[in-house]
Amino acid sequence: MANKFNTMGAPASICYNLGTIFIKTSILSFYLRFAVSNRPFQIAAYITFFIVIAYSFVMAILPLWRCQPMKKHFDYTIPGHCADPMPPFLVQAAVNSATDIVLLLMPVWLMWPLAMPKAQKIGLSLILMAGGLYVS
Repeated sequence: MANKFNTMGAPASICYNLGTIFIKTSILSFYLRFAVSNRPFQIAAYITFFIVIAYSFVMAILPLWRCQPMKKHFDYTIPGHCADPMPPFLVQAAVNSATDIVLLLMPVWLMWPLAMPKAQKIGLSLILMAGGLYVS
């Protein structure tokens, strides 16, 4: 008996996580264009690059080995076992949320040293963060 969720689970996970890699690294690349002279920002961006690529890649391929043998993904009548999918999903949600927050705060880091009134910096920071509500 085939399970439609398991049939589409692995391809959907691969596509979702590859999309996450492309979107977040694209945003980080955009940020790096404005941080040519800010070495600490560049280091933070590259660390975030590494974290996003590493966890997204691991989470993309992890469902392929969730069931042993792999045919059990598609037919639960086959003898074997499948690992609980919830712990990796919870880790993915936590790391994904953390990197989203970092991506929202990074433009504020670049903008804060600019010579402008504090009220204007706070307003601009809120506008930049509001743009992230749509992305996240």
